Amino acid sequence: MIRILFFLMIMVIGGSAFAQESLNNLPLPRWVSLASDEVNLRVGPGERYPIDWVVKQKNMPVEINQEFENWRKVKLQDGKIGWAHRAMLSGTRFAAVKQKNQLLYRQPDETTAVQAKAQKGALLRLEKCQKSWCFAGAQGFEGWVSKAGLWGVYRDEIFD
Repeated sequence: MIRILFFLMIMVIGGSAFAQESLNNLPLPRWVSLASDEVNLRVGPGERYPIDWVVKQKNMPVEINQEFENWRKVKLQDGKIGWAHRAMLSGTRFAAVKQKNQLLYRQPDETTAVQAKAQKGALLRLEKCQKSWCFAGAQGFEGWVSKAGLWGVYRDEIFD
């Protein structure tokens, strides 16, 4: 009995430390998007766990918070959490518009020409992000959008 408890304690301790490190040396947490029109989110990391949610929105941004083998624990914009197989996720960056009528500008400056207007819930493909702005596009339109109006990018995240 003591051996079993000791083994379980090692698994719990090891599991919590494991949750902070990525299996493929990528940081946790991190953003990805859904690679399919239908993704099952399970209550645990494996096919033996029941499906809790079915997400039917390709390119939706999700935040990976934990990894276990080929499974990723993801968080949706509405706060739902579930485990998705890594094959159902893509490294292509998308963000969801959080606010009504988010404007895309010609330059990362609100005084420049407006290129497009994105409605709340629209998915924008992120090309690059600076301190306060991201260059994004959808449906043939592109421009600079304020990070504050997006879900799917960290406030301090910068990338090209």
